[in-house]
Amino acid sequence: MNAEPLTPTFVQEYLRRIADIDVSLDEATAIIPLVETNSAMLAILERFDVQEARPAAMFDPVSPTVPSGGA
Repeated sequence: MNAEPLTPTFVQEYLRRIADIDVSLDEATAIIPLVETNSAMLAILERFDVQEARPAAMFDPVSPTVPSGGA
């Protein structure tokens, strides 16, 4: 599915309506590569199941607590 390319006018209008942010057409033009790069990275991440990934050092509330004195 190919989306239409972003235009500075679209970006300007989108930011105005969604985030109540006014940017010039020059600023909107500068934002387009960032949006396209972010979109491409998200598309790549969709191939992986990273939804439930947690750091190894993170406390796991499901596992039982081990007393500090040992078992």
